[in-house]
Formats: sequence, structure tokens, C-alpha cells
Amino acid sequence: MKKFVFIILIIFTSICSTCIKHSDVYEYTIWIKNNSNQPISYFVSRGYPDTTLSLDKPYISKLVTQARDFVLTDTERQDIYFRKEFTSDTLLLFIFNPDTINKYDWETIRKGYKIMEKRTYSKTDLEKANWYIYYP
Repeated sequence: MKKFVFIILIIFTSICSTCIKHSDVYEYTIWIKNNSNQPISYFVSRGYPDTTLSLDKPYISKLVTQARDFVLTDTERQDIYFRKEFTSDTLLLFIFNPDTINKYDWETIRKGYKIMEKRTYSKTDLEKANWYIYYP
């Protein structure tokens, strides 16, 4: 019996020693906050200075009123992630009326450029805003 407990203790210790402590994992996020009284839909483009809508429909998030959501999240600091993932120093945010997304197919939205707003944020802009984007 002692031998069995000893083996279990060894296995448990081995498993615990290989686990990553929660404090060692960092999550860095770029947030968007909808301060308007209307829901919005949005997506982030990494292709600046190309401000056209992509041929393939991207994943479009919906954000209800007075709520926040993450735009991007990673285990690396935002500035490092930004430098690696973006072709320029600029994040491009497309904002849509959710009704437009529901009413039209992506081809119609793309060709008609049916956006409510297009915003650009440099890494410096986002750092100054503590990695928050506010709408409106």
C-alpha cells in the first residue's frame, strides 16, 4: 500500500511540476467598446493601406449597446503582436449596421461599400488609449 501511495505521489508531483502556472500566462487584448444606443457589427483588417473590403466574407462580430468585446487577444504584449501581425503600423476597423449584414450578401456589401464607418488606428494611437477603441 505504501508503495502504491508513493507511486501516486510521484506521478502527481511530475504532473504538477510540468503545468504552467496561471500567473505565467499573460493575455493581452485590444478592446472595442460600443458607447452608442445602437448595436454595431465590425471586423478588423490587417491589410492597411488597402481599404477595400476583402473578396471573401470575413468573420464579422456584433456588439450590442453599451458593451465591450475584444478585437484581438494574444499571449504576447499588444505592441509585439501588432508588429508581427500587421503589414503596416495601422489597424483598420470597418463598422457596419447589423441590419446591413443581415439584409445583404457580402458581394453586395463589398461592391457597394456599405459600411457605416472606417477607422484607422496606429499602434501609437492604441497605446495612448490603453488598447481601447471607443464607438462612437
